Amino acid sequence: MKAKEKAMKFKDLLAKHPYYCSDSNYYSNEASLSYKNWEDFISDWHDADVEYNHVFRFDIKENEDDNKVGLGTYYGEIFVMQQRKGIFKPISIENIKPENFESIKEFLSRHFEEVKKLWQPFSF
Repeated sequence: MKAKEKAMKFKDLLAKHPYYCSDSNYYSNEASLSYKNWEDFISDWHDADVEYNHVFRFDIKENEDDNKVGLGTYYGEIFVMQQRKGIFKPISIENIKPENFESIKEFLSRHFEEVKKLWQPFSF
């Protein structure tokens, strides 16, 4: 029997990745998207096909600049590869709130399951 898993919390999404991901598409200025908040993003992307719109990375970070939406708030970046056309689509989300956690977790979980399928020979 597995040990009881720790319940994920919003702060667990604030991963520190060892290397950045470009926030622009070298080949197209029109590939990037920007949203004011999570609600606007998820309204457009809630039913996006996980195979065609391959989310391979996300970054959620605390704002360190009071000139944007304020200290103690969060912003996000979601990095998508639209596999059929080979379009790298970096998406920025200006304001993410801890109250968005369940919606964020549901969205990212679907994409994580797809990533695991792509790495099928490895055990998770």
